Amino acid sequence: MHDNVDGRLLARFQESCRRQEEARQLLPQRWLEDGRPAAQELNEIFVDVLARFRDRLQREREELRTRAAASGDERD
Repeated sequence: MHDNVDGRLLARFQESCRRQEEARQLLPQRWLEDGRPAAQELNEIFVDVLARFRDRLQREREELRTRAAASGDERD
């Protein structure tokens, strides 16, 4: 069954789930306990936005590191 799984995609999916859980932990407890559908939907939107922001920030940091390493290689 695992022959069909791309390990890179699985790792990215697992990382995304971890980040969403971290973002969910940032929500105030009273928000999490609010059972109204609109409140729960808002919680999920907040978690999604925060997780996407963190992913984007990480990608931008990696790009900066890559550029810095490439420019350092050119000077050597």
